Amino acid sequence: MWLRINLRRVTTKQIAGPCVSQRSEPTLTNSPTKLCRICWNTHRWRRPTGEAALLEINSSVAEHGFGHEEWLFNFGYLIDGKHYAFLQPVGKAYAKLQDQKVNLILYAVPPPPARPVIVARIDGCEVITPSEAQKVWAIYKRRGWLSEMSDQVEELGYKRELENVKPRNLSNVRFSLAQVKFCDPHVPVPRQHKTKSLRRYQLINPKAPESSLWSPESKLEPVFGDRKRKSESARTRAACEGTVYDPVHDRIQNRLDKLLRLRFGSAAVSCESRHVDLTLRYSSGTRHEVAFFDVKTEPTVKLCIRAAVGQLLEYSYYPSEERATNLIVVGWALSEPEDAQYLHHLSEKFALPLGYWRFDAEARIVTEQIGLAGPNM
Repeated sequence: MWLRINLRRVTTKQIAGPCVSQRSEPTLTNSPTKLCRICWNTHRWRRPTGEAALLEINSSVAEHGFGHEEWLFNFGYLIDGKHYAFLQPVGKAYAKLQDQKVNLILYAVPPPPARPVIVARIDGCEVITPSEAQKVWAIYKRRGWLSEMSDQVEELGYKRELENVKPRNLSNVRFSLAQVKFCDPHVPVPRQHKTKSLRRYQLINPKAPESSLWSPESKLEPVFGDRKRKSESARTRAACEGTVYDPVHDRIQNRLDKLLRLRFGSAAVSCESRHVDLTLRYSSGTRHEVAFFDVKTEPTVKLCIRAAVGQLLEYSYYPSEERATNLIVVGWALSEPEDAQYLHHLSEKFALPLGYWRFDAEARIVTEQIGLAGPNM
């Protein structure tokens, strides 16, 4: 049986403290559950990366160089708190599924010899109607998101065809961030499962006894003893993500910068000084504090922390300095209880003044503060 995240909207009240999470406890859902294939992507489905076109033949991805689902988890594109996206398997069953809800277990096929992997689950995903898709297309066009998406396709060397995309090829589902559960790390499917041989994008009915393997809570135990050695031949990896222009990152940075200036005054805030996304000077009682902010657009708090900590440590302490009293990771991901526990553990174990802020770029407010998270907002 599958779990569904409570869809209550995050309030504007910020939450502070070492062990507080904004993510609700799951509740049960009776919606049908389907396995759903998405194309391979190494930027966690926030923008197209180009690898999928090299891995597939006789597919839409191979023909056009990208898949429309490569923006599946770009939560910088929100409409009234919901993200609208396209899934090819849903499109094939669109007449039957429209205006209904379905639980989706998303899997992708990485480069060989790896097995297909489960990457995420969307509980209670809504399949929208053609009229809703038309409205979404108009909003994407008006807000410049279609142009941004076309820019990203053009960077890969393909045609800017998204500006003329049909509405139903832009979006056929909608869901909130709270409905998504990411698998980190990805969970390999059983070796003999039919996903390994299927080449088409279609919805699959999972077998009940196997469903636990497709849960993000599945535990991957370490394997000791003999193993197959990794290839030592030269091979191509994705470009470094840090070198890619990310408009969502810049939106969060710009809007948080404005919020901090309104709250503390322009003289207290610096942007892009010493490569730090944002720097804030403020007072806490009789103490003068300096907070460094690093913005990440990863889909989970754990991944945001993983990507930001090295940079924040370098910005603050290299080679033997102490330039900041608070190190704050900023993202759009909702926290889990384990994230707050992790930040508290780092603070206790290493005395790291590390915290996480969830910033809602659409509402332009801080909705979560966990760990040693600087000034209250």
